[in-house]
Amino acid sequence: MMTREEFLKKLEYLLQDIDVKDREDALNYYRDYMDDAGLADHDSVDGLLDMPEKVAISIRSSLSGENEENVEYSEQGYTNINVEPEDHTPEVYGEYEEYYHETPEEKNRNLGKWILIGILCLAAAPVILGVGGGIIGVVFGILGALIGVVFGIGGGAIGCLIGGVVLFVKSILHMVVSVPQGIFMMGAALLVVAAGILFVMLLVLICGRLIPWCIRSIVQLFRKLFRRNGGAGV
Repeated sequence: MMTREEFLKKLEYLLQDIDVKDREDALNYYRDYMDDAGLADHDSVDGLLDMPEKVAISIRSSLSGENEENVEYSEQGYTNINVEPEDHTPEVYGEYEEYYHETPEEKNRNLGKWILIGILCLAAAPVILGVGGGIIGVVFGILGALIGVVFGIGGGAIGCLIGGVVLFVKSILHMVVSVPQGIFMMGAALLVVAAGILFVMLLVLICGRLIPWCIRSIVQLFRKLFRRNGGAGV
């Protein structure tokens, strides 16, 4: 795979002995062409452009008026296959790797960047872990509180319903001894059952509305945090 940056560097190398203006015009043409195609420096040009050698042959042929089928590229540079080659090799044609090698200054600069990134990551780790731990603690605290409320209300609803039924039955039996007291107990039983029904309605509201809303809010919060971090990284 050849990237845009590698393609332009090699094409510049292959055209280094032609007129400066012609070389820059050719390079600018292919830069604009790849910009229009939306290619970044590290994107592949495979399938979009020919090999730099073939592109360079086409450029040279258009400048010199030669038929590009009669021109080929080798370690000795560009030659016309219909012309007997000379005994010497022009100095401008050397090894591509030697022409575009990484200097010690560039190596040190890249190494320094990686060291700086590592130091920044280590320095930011306590803050990131602290904030992340705090957010996770708050989330689990909210979920724990909701679970406690659900179990509490559910237990209260069950207790009220069972207690109300038992008290209603006792009130009926107590009417044999005292009708007023039996009626009073029956009214109390109905109130307890009504409280149990209210607890059930509240439990349905919490499980059907409040808990899903809390879960959606927590998910949206994490999405915003990750999206913000991803945007900052880019």
